[in-house]
Amino acid sequence: MLAEKFPMKHIFIGGNGSIGQRHIANLRALQPNAEIVIVDPQGEADYDHTHHLRSFKDSVVYICTPTITHKRKLIEALNKSAAAIFMEKPLISLQHSTTDLLRRCDVPFACGYSYRFHPLFSSLKKNPSNIFFFHLYGTENITDRYGPTALETMLSHSIDLALWLFGPAHRRDRLVSKDGMVAIVQLPHRNNVLSFLHADMLSPYRVATCTVGYTKDKEEYFDLVNVVPTNEMYLDEMQAWLHFLDTGERGNLCSYEEALQVQELMEEARDS
Repeated sequence: MLAEKFPMKHIFIGGNGSIGQRHIANLRALQPNAEIVIVDPQGEADYDHTHHLRSFKDSVVYICTPTITHKRKLIEALNKSAAAIFMEKPLISLQHSTTDLLRRCDVPFACGYSYRFHPLFSSLKKNPSNIFFFHLYGTENITDRYGPTALETMLSHSIDLALWLFGPAHRRDRLVSKDGMVAIVQLPHRNNVLSFLHADMLSPYRVATCTVGYTKDKEEYFDLVNVVPTNEMYLDEMQAWLHFLDTGERGNLCSYEEALQVQELMEEARDS
C-alpha cells in the first residue's frame, strides 16, 4: 500500500519525550534503515516550532506531544498532507470538544491504545463469549507529569479495552470525581457483559489489576490478574502499524472512529 507508493519518512512530533523515544527505538528495531525526523515541541507554547516543516507529504507523522496539543497537531498533520498519522492516546484533551472534530479521517490512522497488544487482553479478545464481568482497576499518583487527569490519562485505556473487547454499551452508568483524581465508569454492554472501570491518582505506588468473571457449565468463577505493561506490547503495536501501512490490514490497531467513540464516552462521563 503506502510503502509501494513512496519511500516513507517518519516524522516524530514530540519525539524526545518518553513515549516518542520508545516508538522510535521500536521502529528502528523493526526497520533499521527507516528515515526518522524528530521535532520536539513539548507544550502548547511550542506549537510553531514545526513551522519550518511546511509539508508532511510522503511522510508518516507520529504525534507524541502532551494531550493538550493533540487537537492542534492533528489538524496540522492533516493540513500539511500527512500520508498517515499515528497519534498517542487519547485523541484529544478533555479541555477540548469533539463537536468540531472530523467524523472520519481519510488517511491511514491509529490511536496508541497500546494495551490492546498486552497478552492478557489479546487472549480475552480471542474468546470473550463466556465472560460476564470485566473489572479494571488502576492507581498511581502521576499528577506531577499529567495533572489531575485520571479520566483521560488513565481510564481512557480501560474504556477503549472494554469497547474493543465487548462492543458498545446500551447505557452508561458513570461517576467521575470533580477534582479529576478519581474516575469511575460502568458500562453494561449489549451482550450481557458488565464492565466496571476504575482509575485513581491517589496512591504513590502503581497498582493495576484485571478481574474477569466467567461462566462455565452454569457456574461462575473469577480470575484476578496483575496488569504489568511490557515493551513487547509497544513493539507489537509498532509492528502492526507498519503492517497496516504496507497492506491496509488494521489488525488490533485503534481506528480514528474507535478513538472518537472513547472520546465521546469520556465527555459524557466528565459532564455527568
